[in-house]
Amino acid sequence: MNVLLPNAIKEFTPQQEYQIHVFYADSLFQNQRYSQAENIYKKALDLRKAISRNKKKTQSLTSTECGTETDLKYQLYLCAKKRQDYRNALHILESIPQRQRSAKINLALGEMYHREKSDSNATACYKEVLKENPLAFQVIIILIKLNVKAKEIINIVMNVPNAPKIDWLPTWITAKSMLYSPDTSQAVNLFKQLLSKPCFSESPEIMSSLGQALYYNGDYKKALPVFKKAFSANNNMTYSGMDVYAACLAKENQVKELEKWANKLLPICEAGELSPEPWIILGYYCFQTNKKEAKAIYFAQKACFLSENSTEALLLKGMIRMEARNHIEAIGIFTEASQSAPYRFEAIKSLAEAHMTDNRKAQAIATANSAFRIFGPTPRTLTLFSSVLLAEPEKPSNKKNAKTSLEKAVRLDSGHLPAVYLLANLYIEEKNIDKAIEVLTKALESESNNKLHRMLGDCYTEKNDHDKALHHHNIAQKLDVNYRSSSEASQRLEQQSSRTGNIESSLELDEEPQETDNEVDEDETDNNIWSDTES
Repeated sequence: MNVLLPNAIKEFTPQQEYQIHVFYADSLFQNQRYSQAENIYKKALDLRKAISRNKKKTQSLTSTECGTETDLKYQLYLCAKKRQDYRNALHILESIPQRQRSAKINLALGEMYHREKSDSNATACYKEVLKENPLAFQVIIILIKLNVKAKEIINIVMNVPNAPKIDWLPTWITAKSMLYSPDTSQAVNLFKQLLSKPCFSESPEIMSSLGQALYYNGDYKKALPVFKKAFSANNNMTYSGMDVYAACLAKENQVKELEKWANKLLPICEAGELSPEPWIILGYYCFQTNKKEAKAIYFAQKACFLSENSTEALLLKGMIRMEARNHIEAIGIFTEASQSAPYRFEAIKSLAEAHMTDNRKAQAIATANSAFRIFGPTPRTLTLFSSVLLAEPEKPSNKKNAKTSLEKAVRLDSGHLPAVYLLANLYIEEKNIDKAIEVLTKALESESNNKLHRMLGDCYTEKNDHDKALHHHNIAQKLDVNYRSSSEASQRLEQQSSRTGNIESSLELDEEPQETDNEVDEDETDNNIWSDTES
C-alpha cells in the first residue's frame, strides 16, 4: 500500500481504490496490526459511501466486490474488540440497521450486550440468532443462563420454517435448563434418559453433562466415574465440563488422575491454548500438590481471563486466595461467582465459609439463609446453616438449632458425611454416646472411611467396650495407611517428574501475574509455567 500511495493509486478507478484499501486492511488485520487495520477499513468505508452516492452506472459497486458495508463494519468491530475497545465495538455493531443484521451480527451484538450487563438486549439478539439457526446449541445454553425459560426456547427452535424436526431436542433443552438451575436432580434424570437413546449411548457431551449435574447436586463420588468415561471416550478432546471434572477430582483428592491430565494438557497450554478448562486442570493440580500458590494462581488467573471469569475459574481462584489467608479478596471473588451462578451451591458455601473465616458472622448467616431460599431444606443447606450457627457456640440457642438442623439433614440422607460428623460430635459433647454410635454406624452403610471408624472407636472407648473400640481403630489405621501410601506414591511420582522434566518443563513463570483490568498478558504464556518461582 505504501508503494501505491499517494500518487500511483490515483491511476485506479474508485472501485479499484476501494478494493485495494480492503485488501490492505485485511492483511494488516491478519498480521494483528489492529489499529492500522481499523484506520484503513474506515477509509474503505468512506470510499464505498462516496461511490454509492455517485449515480454513474460505471462507478457503482456490487455486494460481491469486497463484501458489503455491513461486512466492513463487522471487520471494524473485530478490530475494536481485539484492541479491547468494547464500547466502540458495540457502537459499530449498533450502527448496522436491524434489517441488515445477520445471525453473525446478532451473535456479536449479543456478546457485547452481555459483556455490558445489558441482559435484555443480549437476550433479544440471541433469540434472533436462534430464529435463523435453531441448532445453535451454544446460543441455547447462553439463553438458559440468561434465565429464558426452556419452554420459550423450545417454542422458538421448533417453529423455525424448514428447520429439521429433532425429537430429542426438547428433552436436551429442558435438561440443560435444569442443569443451570437449583433443581439439578431433574437434570440428572433427563440426561440419563438421553443416554438411554441409541444415538446418545456413548456421547461424551451428554455423559459430561450428566457428570456436571451429579457434581452440582453434591454427588461427587457418583460424578467421578461418569466424567472418567466421558473424557476417556472423548477422542476429539472437547473441553466442555473438564473444569468441573478437575474440581471433582480435587474434592475427592484424586491427585494421580489430576497429574495424568496435567501431563496431557501441559503441551497444549504451552502452545497457547485459548480454552480455559486446561488451565483450570493445571491450576487444581498445582493447588493440590503442596499448595503451590504462585503457580496455581497464575493458571487460575489465566483461566479467568480466557473465560471472562467463569464460575469454575473464580472458585479455584477464591480457594487459592483463602489458602493464602487473603480473606477479603476471596470474599469478593466468591461473591462474584455466587452472583453469576446463583444455582451453584459451591459458590454460596464458599462465600459463607469465607465470611466465617474472616469473623463476619452476620454475613455468613445471611449467606446461609440465601442458600435456603434458593435450594430449600436439603442436606447440604441444612449442614451449611448448622456450621454457621456452630461458629458461635457461646450462644446456647445456636447449638440447639444446629442440632435440630443436622438431625433433619441426616434423616434426609444418612450418608451425608459433613452432617454426620458435626452431629456425632454434638452428641459426644452431650455424652449421648449411643446416639453418636447410631449416626456413625448408619453412615458406614454408605461409605467406609478412616474418620468414621476412628470416631466409632473413640465412642466405644468412651463406653469401655474395648473390643469394638480396637476393631474400629484397627480398620481406621489400615485405611489411613493405605491413604498415606497412596499419597507417598503421588509424591514420589511428582519428584520423578521434576527430575525427568516431564512436568516441570519449559515455560518459566518468573512471578505471579498482576491482576489488572486486562487480567493476564498473553505474552506471559512464553514463561515457564511449571518451574518454581522461588529464587
